[in-house]
Order: sequence, then C-alpha cells, then structure tokens
Amino acid sequence: MTATSSPTPVLQARGLVKRYGQVTAIDGADFDLLPGEVLAVIGDNGAGKTSMIKALTGALVPDAGEIRLHGEPITLRLLSAVLPSRWYSASFGLGSKESTCDSPPLR
Repeated sequence: MTATSSPTPVLQARGLVKRYGQVTAIDGADFDLLPGEVLAVIGDNGAGKTSMIKALTGALVPDAGEIRLHGEPITLRLLSAVLPSRWYSASFGLGSKESTCDSPPLR
C-alpha cells in the first residue's frame, strides 16, 4: 500500500474558545474545511454557531485557539487598532470589539 497525503484544509481552526463574561460560546472547537467541501453549521439557539462563524471570518477575536487559511496562521486584531472608530462603527455597523485580520492572500 502507498501512503496518500491529505489535502491542506482551506480553512482550519484548532482549540477555538470564545467567552462572553461567564458564558462560554465556543469551548475548544476544532474545524477543517477541505477544498471542494460545502459545510453547514447547525445547532440550537445559543449553541455558538454565530460566534464560530464570526471567529472564522474575522468578525471577532477568539479568546484562545488558532485559525489557519491555506495552512498559514492568521492574526486577528481589533478594528479599533486599525481604523478610526467613525469608519468601522458607521460603515460596518460594528462595535470597537470587532476585528479584522492579517492573513495570506486568497488563492
């Protein structure tokens, strides 16, 4: 038998955690999206679906964990550190705790 290599995930997360005060919305979540896959996120209200998608897309900064795009780690940072508050609050409807990311270019 020959060993086959697995494709590099397009989007990957390891150990994601997001807390809102004493409420843990994401508790150590792992995630892989492989090339060509279509994924649906389902769950009960309050299960952390929105927090997970926001973390994966850079709309919020997780409290712990790592996100990789095409195998390269991305760094999330608060929008307030990058844009004047009048830009992100008026243009995007986001608060000062929302984020942006520095990531490798899309392929």
